[in-house]
Amino acid sequence: MKDQMLFCVQCNEPFTYSVKDQMRHNQQGFDAPRRCQVCRQHKVRMDDRREGRDDRQKGKPRRRSASGEESSFV
Repeated sequence: MKDQMLFCVQCNEPFTYSVKDQMRHNQQGFDAPRRCQVCRQHKVRMDDRREGRDDRQKGKPRRRSASGEESSFV
């Protein structure tokens, strides 16, 4: 086994898939990565933002004020 040069599906930049990473992925039953480290980190940040936004939308029920306006502040 030796280091492999892969291309990121998101930015199309080459990145090294090391022997150490290959062995770890094989032991854990994972496929080779499809994104470079930078794009993986960006994807995680974007997923975290979406989850945070969803939590706010699904969070506390909105209450109506005396004037009939909805408010998410409790």
